[in-house]
Amino acid sequence: MDTEINGYPGSLDRKRIDALDKRVAADFSKYVDGPTEQQIEKTKENLAMWLAASVMIADGKLATSEQNAFEAMFGSETLEKLVDFLSGLNTLEVDESIHERVKASGEELEGVIPGRFLDVHREIESRV
Repeated sequence: MDTEINGYPGSLDRKRIDALDKRVAADFSKYVDGPTEQQIEKTKENLAMWLAASVMIADGKLATSEQNAFEAMFGSETLEKLVDFLSGLNTLEVDESIHERVKASGEELEGVIPGRFLDVHREIESRV
């Protein structure tokens, strides 16, 4: 931000520049930061969901307590979709499919927040 107003036309005084700066900042937040943050949150939630699914299937079965914990984190609709998805696969396919999705969602998250990826990934793992 330019803090000097010398050399600008007389119609641009400090108050007007500050008001314009605020409008630009608001628009930036609305049209750039907002959608970007939404995409980051969606990607983080996707990774968390697949990591939680990975934990759930680690012992080869879907225990009721694990399903309840998953449902508390992601909702009944997501749990239902996951169970439907997994029920159509054999044991080997379940492991491979979950692993592939964990890997893909991790790569997607790293693509949107490369500098913070490791810290955010650790935080997500600690939640699930």
